Amino acid sequence: MSKRLRLASLAMAMALFGMMGSVSAEGTGKDAATDFGSGYNAADWQMAAAPDDNALSVADGELVFAGAQDNSYFGPQGTYSTFAASFDIHTFEGNSSWIGLTFGNPQPDTFFGEPEPYLLLINNDSIMMLGKGTTETVEWENPEQRWLPGDYALAVKEEPLNVKVVYDGSKVEVYYKLASEAADLMAAPRAVFPNLPEVSGYVNFTTSGNADIQGWFSLDNIAVSGNPQADLSAIGATAATPEPTESAATATPEPTPSEASPAEETPAVTDEPTEAEDSDNDRSLLYIILAVAGLAVVVIAVIAVRRNSAKK
Repeated sequence: MSKRLRLASLAMAMALFGMMGSVSAEGTGKDAATDFGSGYNAADWQMAAAPDDNALSVADGELVFAGAQDNSYFGPQGTYSTFAASFDIHTFEGNSSWIGLTFGNPQPDTFFGEPEPYLLLINNDSIMMLGKGTTETVEWENPEQRWLPGDYALAVKEEPLNVKVVYDGSKVEVYYKLASEAADLMAAPRAVFPNLPEVSGYVNFTTSGNADIQGWFSLDNIAVSGNPQADLSAIGATAATPEPTESAATATPEPTPSEASPAEETPAVTDEPTEAEDSDNDRSLLYIILAVAGLAVVVIAVIAVRRNSAKK
């Protein structure tokens, strides 16, 4: 390979590393969904419980917060710079602490009281958002959006509450309805928190608690996507892959001497490529580099369009 082409290859590699940095800023999280039953794969999710493992668990087809305190959380693997998340609130005890959704967490176990995360919390009869370590209340687009309608109050509702939360890089929209209500009630947000900054990080479901008050509620049918416009109902729940049994994990039998392929002759060592062959190799590699460069430009352009659309 010519020296000039080697330098070009090095420059292209550096450009690609830069492009990868831009992509990673978009988040590493994938689409994930679970019904906490047959469609639950623990490897797709991260979970921690406090004060002990019994405070947060998957049981009877639900995610159960049973006396959960601070630092209890459940969320998908990877980070998100934008997202859509849906979930059902099945039960909520009258003495329970709030249900929280945090985003912008630098680490999976970042406490919601740290400066970086934003916290959307649903109380028995209201919705709020806090930022900057819960020291800042994010204002609603309309103050009346704070309150849940009376028959939606979590402790008195008689059926699951379907909830969807969308963060597009500049605002959070909250959609909700009772399970028996028509789907078109989810067509428009019922609470909006505008003028938010761009943040990226882990997305978690959480609660708050101490010796006096804890989280006592259950969630189901959680789905998360990095695309704010995603059809979350189309994300299939992924079941854990079963370990192969001893009978299923059969080894490929070794060929018998009669079935073995005849020995192949060892090819002779070839001479160094001629000048013409070296030139052809350089030309082929150059075409490959140009193709990869074109792909890099397309990817970066797509990222720019996504960021611009998110800010609108």
